Amino acid sequence: MTASPASTDPGPSTRQDIARALARRFTGWSLWHGTATGHWWALAPAWHRRQAGLIEAGGPEELAELVWRAQANERQAGSPAPGTAQGARRRRPIPRAALRPAPRPSL
Repeated sequence: MTASPASTDPGPSTRQDIARALARRFTGWSLWHGTATGHWWALAPAWHRRQAGLIEAGGPEELAELVWRAQANERQAGSPAPGTAQGARRRRPIPRAALRPAPRPSL
């Protein structure tokens, strides 16, 4: 007998607990379960975004594996750790023009 998808869903409180545990494991990453998509998501911290960015996975185990790989790839690429002098030099302020909303197209 096969379990129905509803019976295998851990529920909202358990998904939040899983997301918190993943966030503790991967410091600096934003991790969550998308209620609309049913997928797990991770947004890399600013110092990882050149290599990683936004990661999507079907389950928390897969997400943990993908985040771990992204971190390993970043270390191999030789990116400086956050808070180091090299890392601080790479950060540039965002130009004010980039923060303004784009003009609306005329109809």
